[in-house]
Amino acid sequence: MFRRLLLIGIFTFTGCQNPSPRETKTFIGENGLPPISMALECLQNSGPIIAAHRGRDKLKRHPENALSSLKSLRSAGFVIAEIDVARLKDGAHILHHDGVWDDTTTGKGIVAATRWEDAQKFLLKTRKGSPMSERLATLERVLNWADKDFYLELDFKSSANAGDIIKAIKDAGMTQHVILIAYSDKQADYLRGLSRRITGQTMLISGPKGKTRLQWLGTKTYKPPISKTGYFTAYGMMSPKYAKRADYSALSILVSDFPSEAKTVSGIKTTDRKRIASCKF
Repeated sequence: MFRRLLLIGIFTFTGCQNPSPRETKTFIGENGLPPISMALECLQNSGPIIAAHRGRDKLKRHPENALSSLKSLRSAGFVIAEIDVARLKDGAHILHHDGVWDDTTTGKGIVAATRWEDAQKFLLKTRKGSPMSERLATLERVLNWADKDFYLELDFKSSANAGDIIKAIKDAGMTQHVILIAYSDKQADYLRGLSRRITGQTMLISGPKGKTRLQWLGTKTYKPPISKTGYFTAYGMMSPKYAKRADYSALSILVSDFPSEAKTVSGIKTTDRKRIASCKF
Protein backbone atom coordinates (compact mmCIF):
# COMPACT_ATOMS: atom_id res chain seq x y z
CA MET A 1 0.00 0.00 0.00
CA PHE A 2 0.95 3.60 -0.28
CA ARG A 3 2.55 5.44 2.62
CA ARG A 4 4.53 8.38 1.43
CA LEU A 5 5.34 9.76 -1.96
CA LEU A 6 8.47 11.16 -3.45
CA LEU A 7 8.10 13.60 -6.28
CA ILE A 8 11.06 14.14 -8.52
CA GLY A 9 10.66 16.96 -10.95
CA ILE A 10 12.34 20.13 -12.00
CA PHE A 11 10.72 23.25 -10.55
CA THR A 12 12.22 26.06 -12.58
CA PHE A 13 8.89 27.74 -13.29
CA THR A 14 7.57 30.77 -11.45
CA GLY A 15 3.99 29.59 -11.17
CA CYS A 16 0.97 29.11 -13.36
CA GLN A 17 0.53 32.75 -14.27
CA ASN A 18 -0.87 34.16 -17.46
CA PRO A 19 2.14 34.96 -19.66
CA SER A 20 2.08 37.17 -22.69
CA PRO A 21 1.03 35.52 -25.99
CA ARG A 22 4.65 35.25 -27.06
CA GLU A 23 5.57 33.36 -23.86
CA THR A 24 2.60 30.98 -23.84
CA LYS A 25 3.55 27.39 -24.68
CA THR A 26 1.13 24.63 -25.59
CA PHE A 27 2.07 21.13 -24.44
CA ILE A 28 -0.98 19.04 -25.24
CA GLY A 29 -0.81 17.26 -28.58
CA GLU A 30 2.39 17.42 -30.57
CA ASN A 31 4.46 18.59 -27.61
CA GLY A 32 2.94 16.20 -25.07
CA LEU A 33 2.19 17.06 -21.46
CA PRO A 34 4.03 19.72 -19.45
CA PRO A 35 6.35 18.69 -16.60
CA ILE A 36 4.30 17.14 -13.78
CA SER A 37 5.25 19.97 -11.42
CA MET A 38 3.82 22.56 -13.79
CA ALA A 39 0.58 20.62 -14.22
CA LEU A 40 0.09 20.27 -10.46
CA GLU A 41 0.81 23.96 -9.94
CA CYS A 42 -1.67 25.00 -12.61
CA LEU A 43 -4.47 22.79 -11.27
CA GLN A 44 -3.82 23.67 -7.63
CA ASN A 45 -7.16 24.28 -5.86
CA SER A 46 -9.22 23.25 -8.90
CA GLY A 47 -9.38 19.53 -8.17
CA PRO A 48 -6.95 16.59 -8.21
CA ILE A 49 -5.39 14.70 -11.07
CA ILE A 50 -6.65 11.10 -10.93
CA ALA A 51 -3.92 8.44 -10.75
CA ALA A 52 -4.70 4.80 -11.55
CA HIS A 53 -3.29 2.44 -8.92
CA ARG A 54 -1.22 -0.42 -10.41
CA GLY A 55 -1.73 1.13 -13.81
CA ARG A 56 -5.31 0.02 -14.38
CA ASP A 57 -8.99 0.58 -13.73
CA LYS A 58 -10.52 -2.36 -11.85
CA LEU A 59 -13.76 -1.81 -13.72
CA LYS A 60 -11.97 -2.85 -16.91
CA ARG A 61 -10.80 -6.31 -17.94
CA HIS A 62 -7.22 -5.17 -18.50
CA PRO A 63 -4.55 -6.71 -16.22
CA GLU A 64 -2.60 -4.62 -13.71
CA ASN A 65 0.82 -3.17 -14.59
CA ALA A 66 0.19 -3.80 -18.28
CA LEU A 67 0.88 -1.62 -21.28
CA SER A 68 -2.61 -2.26 -22.65
CA SER A 69 -4.08 -0.88 -19.42
CA LEU A 70 -1.96 2.26 -19.63
CA LYS A 71 -2.98 2.79 -23.24
CA SER A 72 -6.65 2.43 -22.27
CA LEU A 73 -6.23 5.00 -19.49
CA ARG A 74 -4.60 7.50 -21.81
CA SER A 75 -7.34 7.01 -24.40
CA ALA A 76 -9.93 7.74 -21.69
CA GLY A 77 -8.30 11.07 -20.87
CA PHE A 78 -6.32 10.09 -17.78
CA VAL A 79 -2.78 11.40 -17.59
CA ILE A 80 -1.06 9.45 -14.79
CA ALA A 81 -0.78 5.93 -13.40
CA GLU A 82 1.02 4.36 -10.46
CA ILE A 83 3.04 1.33 -11.56
CA ASP A 84 5.24 -1.19 -9.76
CA VAL A 85 8.80 -1.87 -10.90
CA ALA A 86 10.67 -5.10 -10.10
CA ARG A 87 14.09 -6.38 -11.14
CA LEU A 88 14.77 -9.80 -12.63
CA LYS A 89 17.83 -11.95 -11.99
CA ASP A 90 19.64 -10.70 -15.09
CA GLY A 91 18.99 -7.03 -14.27
CA ALA A 92 15.96 -6.38 -16.47
CA HIS A 93 13.32 -4.13 -14.87
CA ILE A 94 9.70 -4.98 -15.52
CA LEU A 95 6.24 -3.87 -14.38
CA HIS A 96 5.12 -6.30 -11.67
CA HIS A 97 3.80 -5.96 -8.12
CA ASP A 98 4.14 -9.30 -6.31
CA GLY A 99 7.30 -11.14 -5.32
CA VAL A 100 6.04 -14.24 -7.12
CA TRP A 101 4.47 -14.78 -10.52
CA ASP A 102 1.54 -17.02 -9.68
CA ASP A 103 -1.40 -14.66 -9.07
CA THR A 104 -1.08 -12.19 -11.94
CA THR A 105 0.71 -14.21 -14.64
CA THR A 106 0.85 -17.77 -15.96
CA GLY A 107 4.37 -18.08 -14.56
CA LYS A 108 5.53 -19.81 -11.39
CA GLY A 109 8.22 -19.06 -8.83
CA ILE A 110 10.08 -16.03 -7.51
CA VAL A 111 10.30 -12.90 -9.65
CA ALA A 112 13.84 -11.92 -8.59
CA ALA A 113 15.12 -15.43 -9.40
CA THR A 114 13.77 -15.39 -12.97
CA ARG A 115 15.63 -14.30 -16.10
CA TRP A 116 13.99 -12.16 -18.79
CA GLU A 117 14.44 -14.98 -21.30
CA ASP A 118 11.94 -17.03 -19.28
CA ALA A 119 9.76 -14.21 -17.92
CA GLN A 120 8.86 -12.93 -21.37
CA LYS A 121 7.12 -16.25 -22.05
CA PHE A 122 4.55 -15.64 -19.29
CA LEU A 123 1.08 -14.31 -20.07
CA LEU A 124 -0.64 -11.71 -17.91
CA LYS A 125 -3.90 -12.51 -16.15
CA THR A 126 -7.01 -10.41 -15.58
CA ARG A 127 -8.11 -9.51 -12.06
CA LYS A 128 -10.27 -12.64 -12.04
CA GLY A 129 -7.38 -14.87 -13.07
CA SER A 130 -8.10 -15.37 -16.76
CA PRO A 131 -4.97 -15.54 -18.98
CA MET A 132 -4.61 -12.81 -21.59
CA SER A 133 -2.60 -12.79 -24.79
CA GLU A 134 -0.50 -9.92 -23.42
CA ARG A 135 2.98 -10.41 -21.96
CA LEU A 136 5.06 -8.55 -19.38
CA ALA A 137 6.25 -5.04 -20.20
CA THR A 138 9.74 -3.77 -19.45
CA LEU A 139 10.16 -0.40 -17.75
CA GLU A 140 12.17 0.83 -20.73
CA ARG A 141 9.33 0.03 -23.11
CA VAL A 142 6.76 1.81 -20.93
CA LEU A 143 8.94 4.89 -20.50
CA ASN A 144 9.44 5.13 -24.26
CA TRP A 145 5.70 4.66 -24.81
CA ALA A 146 4.84 7.44 -22.34
CA ASP A 147 7.16 9.77 -24.26
CA LYS A 148 6.35 12.87 -22.16
CA ASP A 149 2.65 12.47 -22.95
CA PHE A 150 1.76 10.43 -19.85
CA TYR A 151 2.93 10.71 -16.25
CA LEU A 152 4.21 7.68 -14.33
CA GLU A 153 4.37 7.18 -10.58
CA LEU A 154 6.95 4.49 -9.81
CA ASP A 155 6.80 2.20 -6.79
CA PHE A 156 10.11 0.42 -6.19
CA LYS A 157 9.72 -3.26 -5.31
CA SER A 158 12.38 -4.79 -3.03
CA SER A 159 14.24 -6.28 -6.01
CA ALA A 160 14.43 -2.99 -7.94
CA ASN A 161 17.69 -1.11 -8.46
CA ALA A 162 17.00 2.61 -8.01
CA GLY A 163 20.13 3.70 -9.85
CA ASP A 164 19.30 1.70 -12.96
CA ILE A 165 15.71 2.95 -12.90
CA ILE A 166 16.65 6.61 -12.60
CA LYS A 167 19.16 6.19 -15.44
CA ALA A 168 16.41 4.64 -17.58
CA ILE A 169 14.16 7.61 -16.79
CA LYS A 170 16.91 10.01 -17.82
CA ASP A 171 17.68 8.09 -21.03
CA ALA A 172 13.99 8.21 -21.97
CA GLY A 173 13.84 11.96 -21.35
CA MET A 174 11.12 11.44 -18.74
CA THR A 175 12.77 13.03 -15.68
CA GLN A 176 10.16 15.78 -15.44
CA HIS A 177 7.25 13.42 -16.06
CA VAL A 178 7.86 10.83 -13.35
CA ILE A 179 6.95 10.58 -9.66
CA LEU A 180 8.98 8.25 -7.46
CA ILE A 181 7.48 6.70 -4.32
CA ALA A 182 9.47 6.67 -1.07
CA TYR A 183 8.47 5.00 2.19
CA SER A 184 10.82 6.79 4.58
CA ASP A 185 12.91 9.94 4.99
CA LYS A 186 16.03 7.81 4.55
CA GLN A 187 14.83 6.44 1.24
CA ALA A 188 13.82 9.91 0.08
CA ASP A 189 17.28 11.29 0.89
CA TYR A 190 18.92 8.38 -0.92
CA LEU A 191 16.82 8.84 -4.05
CA ARG A 192 17.41 12.59 -4.05
CA GLY A 193 21.18 12.19 -3.96
CA LEU A 194 21.09 9.40 -6.49
CA SER A 195 18.97 11.33 -8.95
CA ARG A 196 21.22 14.37 -8.74
CA ARG A 197 24.32 12.30 -9.46
CA ILE A 198 22.74 10.46 -12.36
CA THR A 199 20.78 13.25 -14.02
CA GLY A 200 22.93 16.21 -13.05
CA GLN A 201 19.77 18.20 -12.38
CA THR A 202 18.51 20.05 -9.34
CA MET A 203 15.44 18.20 -8.18
CA LEU A 204 12.95 18.64 -5.37
CA ILE A 205 11.89 15.72 -3.22
CA SER A 206 8.52 15.15 -1.62
CA GLY A 207 7.79 12.55 0.99
CA PRO A 208 6.52 12.63 4.59
CA LYS A 209 3.61 14.83 5.48
CA GLY A 210 4.60 18.18 6.92
CA LYS A 211 8.15 18.14 5.59
CA THR A 212 7.78 17.63 1.89
CA ARG A 213 6.60 19.21 -1.34
CA LEU A 214 4.15 16.41 -2.14
CA GLN A 215 2.46 15.32 1.07
CA TRP A 216 0.91 11.87 1.27
CA LEU A 217 -2.35 11.96 3.25
CA GLY A 218 -2.82 8.18 3.43
CA THR A 219 -5.86 6.06 2.62
CA LYS A 220 -7.88 6.39 5.82
CA THR A 221 -10.21 9.24 6.74
CA TYR A 222 -9.91 12.09 4.28
CA LYS A 223 -9.43 15.58 5.68
CA PRO A 224 -9.30 18.40 3.12
CA PRO A 225 -5.84 19.99 3.10
CA ILE A 226 -5.46 23.70 3.65
CA SER A 227 -4.94 25.44 0.33
CA LYS A 228 -1.37 26.72 0.26
CA THR A 229 0.93 27.58 -2.61
CA GLY A 230 4.27 25.80 -2.41
CA TYR A 231 3.33 22.23 -1.68
CA PHE A 232 1.07 19.52 -3.09
CA THR A 233 -1.01 16.77 -1.51
CA ALA A 234 -1.97 13.22 -2.51
CA TYR A 235 -4.60 10.88 -1.10
CA GLY A 236 -5.46 7.23 -1.79
CA MET A 237 -9.16 6.70 -2.45
CA MET A 238 -8.72 3.03 -3.25
CA SER A 239 -12.47 2.24 -3.36
CA PRO A 240 -14.63 5.29 -4.21
CA LYS A 241 -17.71 3.19 -3.46
CA TYR A 242 -17.11 3.73 0.25
CA ALA A 243 -15.75 7.26 0.00
CA LYS A 244 -17.60 10.09 1.70
CA ARG A 245 -18.52 13.22 -0.18
CA ALA A 246 -15.95 15.87 0.60
CA ASP A 247 -14.17 18.88 -0.82
CA TYR A 248 -11.33 17.55 -2.95
CA SER A 249 -10.58 20.86 -4.68
CA ALA A 250 -7.35 21.50 -2.76
CA LEU A 251 -6.02 17.98 -3.36
CA SER A 252 -3.31 17.59 -6.02
CA ILE A 253 -3.41 13.85 -6.77
CA LEU A 254 -6.11 11.27 -6.04
CA VAL A 255 -4.87 7.68 -6.32
CA SER A 256 -7.47 4.96 -6.88
CA ASP A 257 -8.07 1.39 -8.01
CA PHE A 258 -11.18 2.73 -9.74
CA PRO A 259 -10.06 5.97 -11.45
CA SER A 260 -13.32 6.41 -13.37
CA GLU A 261 -15.38 6.33 -10.17
CA ALA A 262 -12.84 8.49 -8.31
CA LYS A 263 -13.21 11.12 -11.02
CA THR A 264 -16.97 11.25 -10.39
CA VAL A 265 -16.68 11.31 -6.60
CA SER A 266 -14.10 14.12 -6.72
CA GLY A 267 -16.47 16.28 -8.74
CA ILE A 268 -14.26 16.61 -11.82
CA LYS A 269 -16.48 17.30 -14.84
CA THR A 270 -14.01 16.74 -17.66
CA THR A 271 -10.87 14.72 -18.34
CA ASP A 272 -7.55 15.63 -16.75
CA ARG A 273 -6.02 15.88 -20.22
CA LYS A 274 -8.52 18.58 -21.18
CA ARG A 275 -7.99 20.36 -17.86
CA ILE A 276 -4.25 20.52 -18.42
CA ALA A 277 -4.80 21.60 -22.03
CA SER A 278 -6.58 24.70 -20.71
CA CYS A 279 -3.52 25.75 -18.69
CA LYS A 280 -1.25 28.53 -19.91
CA PHE A 281 2.44 28.12 -19.23
